[in-house]
Amino acid sequence: MNTRQLTRIGAVLAANLLIATAASAANFYVNKSATCGSTCDGTTWAKAWTSLGGIKYSALNPGDTVYIAGGTYGPFSVGKSGTASAPLTFKRATQGDHGSDTGWSSAMDARIIIDGGGSNFAIGIGEAPAYAAQSNIVIDGATRYGIWARNAMYGVRAAYGANKLTLRYLEIGDPGTYKNGEDGIQGKGDDLLVEYSYIHDNDSPVTHGDGIQWFGGNRVTLQYNIWKNNGQQIYLGEGNWDTVVNDVNVRYNVIYNRGGGHYNGIVLYGNNTQSGRYLNFYNNTFDLESKSNDGFNSVFYPIRGNATINFKNNAVSYANASNVQYTADSSNAYDNSGTYVTWNIPSSESGRVTAADLGFVDQANANYRLAAGSPLIGKGVNVGLTRDFDGKAVGSTPSIGAFEYGTSGTGGTGGGTVTTLQPPTNLTVK
Repeated sequence: MNTRQLTRIGAVLAANLLIATAASAANFYVNKSATCGSTCDGTTWAKAWTSLGGIKYSALNPGDTVYIAGGTYGPFSVGKSGTASAPLTFKRATQGDHGSDTGWSSAMDARIIIDGGGSNFAIGIGEAPAYAAQSNIVIDGATRYGIWARNAMYGVRAAYGANKLTLRYLEIGDPGTYKNGEDGIQGKGDDLLVEYSYIHDNDSPVTHGDGIQWFGGNRVTLQYNIWKNNGQQIYLGEGNWDTVVNDVNVRYNVIYNRGGGHYNGIVLYGNNTQSGRYLNFYNNTFDLESKSNDGFNSVFYPIRGNATINFKNNAVSYANASNVQYTADSSNAYDNSGTYVTWNIPSSESGRVTAADLGFVDQANANYRLAAGSPLIGKGVNVGLTRDFDGKAVGSTPSIGAFEYGTSGTGGTGGGTVTTLQPPTNLTVK
């Protein structure tokens, strides 16, 4: 048998395996109001598991999806892994997906609150009782902020490791009664994706709470999120353990403070040198409430380790930019006077925009969309991205910051069609 025949047979076997995996994928259901009693096995809405703690992981296989009806639940620990091609998915159920299902009612399409009750986590990946790494997991709130993780030491915790973890459409944090004790997200592992989420008020001065602290891993992407009032917004690596996070993409995020115990923007740790490491920060909007030139509320603090840090198309106001000069920076914008002044603007930068007013619609109320005449419109450099925070198309001459101008966009001047992404409903001071 020749090599070509072997290759063809191998391709057919691989395709058949994928088909078999897809065909065997099953749906399971959680509904706290189900009344099936001892017959609840999760297989239908009528026989739904009544708690997240009641999920029988022995029944789940890679590729399965667990749909969760709205309501308030206790701590949720994911106790099983999927595979790279067939992750385990836990998803909020919606009327659009389940309106014709037997046993479904429209009242079940409601927000899910996962309340840690003061325990170690609201959502745990491989936490008690497993205490082991779990990978290839998707947690999906289905629409913006559809799942709210609160009232625990950590909103989402993967301390034992989680490779290929996706967190989507979540709210993590609370400014008051249900405040998390430390980090919004904490853990380690490769291929982390956090998108379309609102991570806020994880700012305890006792525990040094952060929006996210990811101790180590490769290929981390944080996109289309709002980060508000976290002690340190994004903390990658750990100096005490000499661990780093490699190959990072932070893009189209809104990162801002209004009150709270905040003190830094993005922290990049890791004292060992790793050649080839890169970190890309593209088209974010920073407003860190830096009221004096005291070194706090910096865009970057500190920068350690050997890496290529690309900082492009970011809008910066009310922040300290002193460490931006240690990055490969290009076409960023800085507020250079007035209430929202940026301290220590880099002295030389290709394509830099400085202005006393960056042209946001309503910065005082955290609306960072671009008003007509904004100096940020069409002043970015092409970094290969295609959609802004609102889902507007981005062309070859993008605007600076997280938003293109107008209600639709094909680049810096408007046009095109908005995609189905949900609007950022929490872009308000509250």
